[in-house]
Amino acid sequence: MRASLLHSKDIDKQMWDRLVAESPQGSIFIETGYLDTLLSNDWSGIEVYEDNELIAIMPVLIKKKWGFEYALQPTMSKYWGVVFAKKAYSGTQKEFSFKKDVLAAAIDCIPKGLAMFNYNFHPDFDYALPFFWKSYSLRTSYTYILDTRGKTESEILSNYSAQLKNSIRTAQKNEITIIRDNSGSALLKILDENRKSGKTILDPGYYEMLDRIINNGSKNGKGFSLTAVDKNGEEVASSVYLQDSHTVYALIHIMAKVFSKTDALSLLVHKAVLKATSENCKFDFLGSTIEPVEAFNRRFGAKPVSYLNISKKSRLLRLFGK
Repeated sequence: MRASLLHSKDIDKQMWDRLVAESPQGSIFIETGYLDTLLSNDWSGIEVYEDNELIAIMPVLIKKKWGFEYALQPTMSKYWGVVFAKKAYSGTQKEFSFKKDVLAAAIDCIPKGLAMFNYNFHPDFDYALPFFWKSYSLRTSYTYILDTRGKTESEILSNYSAQLKNSIRTAQKNEITIIRDNSGSALLKILDENRKSGKTILDPGYYEMLDRIINNGSKNGKGFSLTAVDKNGEEVASSVYLQDSHTVYALIHIMAKVFSKTDALSLLVHKAVLKATSENCKFDFLGSTIEPVEAFNRRFGAKPVSYLNISKKSRLLRLFGK
């Protein structure tokens, strides 16, 4: 078993993406097309081989600040961490012994002397002890996932809370229309208007990155944007969703502050859920520990699903309380 850290230009991207597509831990956030779009082709990855077979990968992004090197997960990339190739195991003992060896090899490839390492691992990553034994910290967080596969619209609605159903009806009475908006202009406009009124959801420095994600997603079928428009043609809410072969992910959705009473956001997300249903996909709200956001996600009947944040700080940062 051997592992190496390679720059993206030296990675066989077809082989990488094939592993991601078949892996239980695979998601669009680790597909090379999304990584290239997000990071302008400037990223690296750990690859673990057994003989000539690629058996695990992990994207890595190293940045420098004040002379220190950091491996921090970039904004708009929910799940990173180690991704195992799909594999049949003859028993539980063999499965986790194999994963232990793979993770040991991958961890040894993480650059030494990092000031900080901090990644969210996929909900289906199920063996973190090798990180713990190497003095990494493990913290549990939550997303909300709605399994819409094979459901009808009436079945989806029956699982919604009464409050959410009322919100959807209110939006419909307010003559809110949901349109496909691949330009992303409405989303960026609402983000900036809310920021100027004191409600910042995303730093303006990320607007260009978000615009790239929207444009590339609309071209390659890996994402879409929905916008809610009122009867006067005003754009009152907007959103971006990413999509792979099994899941639609709510990357960002936002309501114009001045139109909050229209309840347009509830109808907008409902339409995105129905889109996931039509594609036979699950719907991942991508979670939040902020109580009002968690409450909004829960109203859709989604289940809380845990995932691990794995991190490590240098002694120097711990000493200064950073």
